[in-house]
Amino acid sequence: MSAATFDSLAFRTNETLTSDLYVDNVSVAVTESVNTNGATQAIMDQEIQYAAAAGIDYWAFVYYPQDPLNRARNLYLSSAHKNDVSWCALLDGNFTGAFDTNLPILAAHWSESNYQKVLGGRPLIYFLSGADADKVAKIRAKAAALGVPDPYVVVMAWTAQGAADLKTTVGADAVSRYATGGVNGATYASLAAAETNLWTDYATAAGQVVPTVSTGWDNRPRYDYPVSWIADYTPLKDNWVQQATPAEIASRLGAAISWGTGHPANAPANTVLIYAWNEFDEGGWICPTLYELRDSGRPLRLDAIAGVSRTGLTKRRDC
Repeated sequence: MSAATFDSLAFRTNETLTSDLYVDNVSVAVTESVNTNGATQAIMDQEIQYAAAAGIDYWAFVYYPQDPLNRARNLYLSSAHKNDVSWCALLDGNFTGAFDTNLPILAAHWSESNYQKVLGGRPLIYFLSGADADKVAKIRAKAAALGVPDPYVVVMAWTAQGAADLKTTVGADAVSRYATGGVNGATYASLAAAETNLWTDYATAAGQVVPTVSTGWDNRPRYDYPVSWIADYTPLKDNWVQQATPAEIASRLGAAISWGTGHPANAPANTVLIYAWNEFDEGGWICPTLYELRDSGRPLRLDAIAGVSRTGLTKRRDC
């Protein structure tokens, strides 16, 4: 085979099977490289302080029971600053795969002051996936047994009718959506307009809603560096929108708060879910980045969020 030059060359591996791979006569030129270990107590402490300074009330952790994916939550829980930002659980198959084992561990946190609560002390719980009537009933029964107010259960789906059907089927309290995306480099303004319509669509179909504010959408890193849990990564090269400015993100958050205060019957929990703190390789983040701090000396997205009025939102933790 004749010599060739590649901008990128991906080799995929299997998490359960091992094999040998030999590549000969390949040279690699690295033009820029950044390596960091974010799983330290010092970094978690700093992230909590950044979030608190921006007025972030809580993080919704995707609840991974297993190591190493549980490290962020564990570092948060071991932080001396954990009471500065509350937290709640966002459940998916990682949790529901061993639901009966994991539920008591989660439930032990519901009475703690830094577990996020709404509507007079109800623990907030999101389901990204895996919700069914039996699991929701067990959550409510566990809270009753512990003497904790009935949890406020929010189920997510990608369509308004799908969310409404799921809410009815499982006995949830409200609906939400993980994120809003776009393709082929659409403008962030078009994403924002579509998402605003979705708040109303979900409310019309399902009643109570936690509005989602998407800070962006760009799956191209997963095209360049495929991940094991996406079988066909090739469509991801077109799965992106143009990057939002800090001012656009602030405007999006302000619009969601205004929508909630204008629709009190549909948004009684007085909360907004921002996608996301650190979904960097999906294109949604507000966590400070290397370039932001290096080039501007400030966490620009968080600064913009800090300037958004929270008028109409319930006091932190509602407990």
